[in-house]
Amino acid sequence: MTIRLAHALKERFAARPDLPPFNLLVDLDCPRTVNNNIDSIPPSAVCIEVGPLPHGTLNHPSLFEGTRFAVKETLRFLDEFNLRGDAEQVMKSYEHKTIEGYTLWKPVYYPKKEGSPTISATIHPSLLGADFKPISKGDAMFVHLGSGEVCGRYEESEVAYPCFIGEAAYFTSGIAMWLCKKKTFSVYG
Repeated sequence: MTIRLAHALKERFAARPDLPPFNLLVDLDCPRTVNNNIDSIPPSAVCIEVGPLPHGTLNHPSLFEGTRFAVKETLRFLDEFNLRGDAEQVMKSYEHKTIEGYTLWKPVYYPKKEGSPTISATIHPSLLGADFKPISKGDAMFVHLGSGEVCGRYEESEVAYPCFIGEAAYFTSGIAMWLCKKKTFSVYG
């Protein structure tokens, strides 16, 4: 049901180019010891998050409108699915459909001074506001706070898609961003 909802939202967002793009992020395989968000507690939760956006700010009206649109369209989808009695028709309309999305892979921690809990680098400017944009081996990830030089690069051989880049909620855990893998999800079944 959740993936069907995501598919419907992605289609509805595609018809609204004035809104931020829709990205599906599924974190079911991520260990709860690392990611214990409120939406990860129930077995089939949905979290609508519009961003990237620094906490306590609203720097672009489309982000606010995107949230309102997502909630409104979620309720509309649930109405179509549950209240009108045509759930079977809605289900059949999703047969053989897929949706591109992302799965959380692993966190990336801020670099720290050797033997110290003090953070020694900040996120590279090319990554700021670039959630779900691909990164490849060798791409800069961090800049040293003292010298301003690149001090951390992406080292994996497979392409990753960072998200929650510089997210304040993860700062106390020392997480600078999360890396995701791209995945195709079956919508039906």
